[in-house]
Amino acid sequence: MAAARGLVAVFLLFLWIFCILDARAADPSRVRTLPKPLWQVVTLLPVLGSLLWLMAGKPTRTTPRRGRAAPTGPTLPSNPDDDAVFLEQLRRRAEEQRRKAEEERRRKQQDEGGEAPA
Repeated sequence: MAAARGLVAVFLLFLWIFCILDARAADPSRVRTLPKPLWQVVTLLPVLGSLLWLMAGKPTRTTPRRGRAAPTGPTLPSNPDDDAVFLEQLRRRAEEQRRKAEEERRRKQQDEGGEAPA
């Protein structure tokens, strides 16, 4: 029985230390319910402060859960019509295809004995 109490006490101690450090390291803009400095004071309450932090203060997870990091850097447009670089690439490719089709049409006309129109 004493061993079980000891394990519970060690668990609560580790939980308390974890919550104090977690509240200290949390991004102030993502902390919920109360301002970060106030949460740092609340977590000093051994059991109650830890439980309050975990239920009402700890920032929620926003990254994917399967080990993939959240994308960093500039975000890509979600709609291709909003991406100027993509649209320019489409225009160039379409112009190149038109030019090749016109050359092919002229070549076929010359091979058939007709003259290409001016």
